Amino acid sequence: SDLPTATPATIVVNTPTTVTVTVSITPAPILNGVNLLRLGATGTQPTILGVMHDDGKSGDLVAGDGIYTLQVPFNEQPTGQIQLQVSAAFKGLLKRVVSSVLAVDVWNILVSSRLNISIQYPPELEPPTDPNPTSGVLQLQTSQKPLLLGGGALPPNTTEGDFSLSGYMITISHSDYDTIAFSIDTWLSAMAPYSQVDSVQTLMVGGLPAYQVIFAGELGAGTPVVIIPRNGKVYTISYDSTFDPASAQQQAGLASFAKLLQTLQFIQ
Repeated sequence: SDLPTATPATIVVNTPTTVTVTVSITPAPILNGVNLLRLGATGTQPTILGVMHDDGKSGDLVAGDGIYTLQVPFNEQPTGQIQLQVSAAFKGLLKRVVSSVLAVDVWNILVSSRLNISIQYPPELEPPTDPNPTSGVLQLQTSQKPLLLGGGALPPNTTEGDFSLSGYMITISHSDYDTIAFSIDTWLSAMAPYSQVDSVQTLMVGGLPAYQVIFAGELGAGTPVVIIPRNGKVYTISYDSTFDPASAQQQAGLASFAKLLQTLQFIQ
């Protein structure tokens, strides 16, 4: 079989959600012989969630096309991952064939009335408070301690023990700006006049056109800053880390950042 897929691939903690799992299987298995399993903790038996369908029922789109489907309701308390696997029985085989493991992420959700957004974030990030009332800046990071970014001298009256030396941080803020005739080039010239821009890419965030900017030759070079003009304000969402740019940790952090952007919704 192919690797199963899940829609949605991320669900929110304490939120009832129906997940549709599909998998393509060839040759045809025994009738009613495809089960969806939820894997337990190490050393425990998996739980059968149900029999997958290829009969045009229970969420299956086309009967007899070799694509098996099951819709499963979840309402998860802890954040983390749900691990799923497909088990299929075939004629002439004594042992069932199992697929690779499919992970469905269980994320937290933040609703900020100050920023007028809701956003989902992965469990490795600390639960944030609403934006600082003075700065209006919201930060999600992997430790309760501030990240020690950029090296150099420590701030006065601090030691390395006051900071987290490994992790990543996502910063979200907005500021007033004329967005009626918004130009990313004009905005960059005004807001980052001394920065060297490596690339600008257009994308959609929260249903709106946005810009992903990569700077060069400065602190945070090579990591994304996303700019979203909306209703007289410009939202800025940036990624920073202490990771080596080529490390697996950096790639995982950037993947979470990209996935987080897809969950952003404006609430007013």
